[in-house]
Parts: sequence; structure tokens; C-alpha cells
Amino acid sequence: MSTYTVEPEWESATVVRIEVEEGKTLLQSGQELTLRPLAGHQNVYEIRIGSTLRHAVVEANSRGMVSISFQGYQYLLKVSDSVYARFHAILKENLSATQQLQKVVAPMPGLIKNVSIHNGQSVRKGEKLFVLEAMKMENIIKAPGSGVVRNLDIAEGSAVEKGTLLCVLDAQSAASQI
Repeated sequence: MSTYTVEPEWESATVVRIEVEEGKTLLQSGQELTLRPLAGHQNVYEIRIGSTLRHAVVEANSRGMVSISFQGYQYLLKVSDSVYARFHAILKENLSATQQLQKVVAPMPGLIKNVSIHNGQSVRKGEKLFVLEAMKMENIIKAPGSGVVRNLDIAEGSAVEKGTLLCVLDAQSAASQI
């Protein structure tokens, strides 16, 4: 028996695990689904769900995407086997962990005129963090998201280049303080 993960490419869709055994496809809910090519028609399949028979055009590409045209609608699905699905889940977990840290960098070269925060302080999205003077104009640098200030090593009066790390916001620490 082979297990596949099907991820619909639209919002609020649920991931479905499909088990394939002896040419029959069993949905996780236990409802039997059979997919059989229609003789004489390329990419056209008969889909039998229980006692209901439908026709659909099914096309796959090399990136694991499947397009199903069914009753006037087209659905895009991403299909992967269970090993790839687990690997993908691990990557998503690690990605979400790194997204907990947001770097705040200088958008342009200039002089830090004001530092409105300190290490360990909780800030909200849009809150003023720094005032950066560049070309005789004061630019307010705001928090890109909520979090706890970490790695704040910039002091008032410091000259910075574009891309200089000003601080890091740790969203995970902010969530644990609630």
C-alpha cells in the first residue's frame, strides 16, 4: 500500500492523505474512490466515488502539481508521497521557527538620533524603535512585527550603513510572555 499527501492550492483547504492499494484509492475517511482512464480519450478519467460516476480531465506536471477539471471547475493539487510529505513538514517547522526572529536593519546610511527601546522590551508591530537621520531628514524605523527586543547593540549617535543590523525581534519570546 502506498500513501500520498494531497494539498489543495487554495486557502482554507485541508490536506488529505490518500492510500492506494491494488488499483483502488481509499480516502482517509474510508470512502472508496476509483480512478480509471476513459478509453480513447487522453487525460480523461472516470471517477467513481461510492456509487456516483463522474468524468474529469486530469493532468500532471513535473513539479508534482495535478490539475483536475471537474464539472466546469479546475482544481490544482500538490501530490507527494508520505516520505516527501514528512520531509516537507519538517522543513515547514524549521522555517516557522526561524520566522520567529525578525531582523531590523538600517534602510539607508545615516546617524541614529534616537533609540526608543532596550534589550528585553516587548514591542508591538508599528511601534517606533529608532530615529535615523539621513540627508538632514529624520526617518522613523518601526517594528515590522510584535516581539521582544534582542541583540540591541546600537546607541544614539552611532553612524550606520545601509543593511546594518539594529536589533532582532523575537516573536516566540513575546508569545511566551502572554
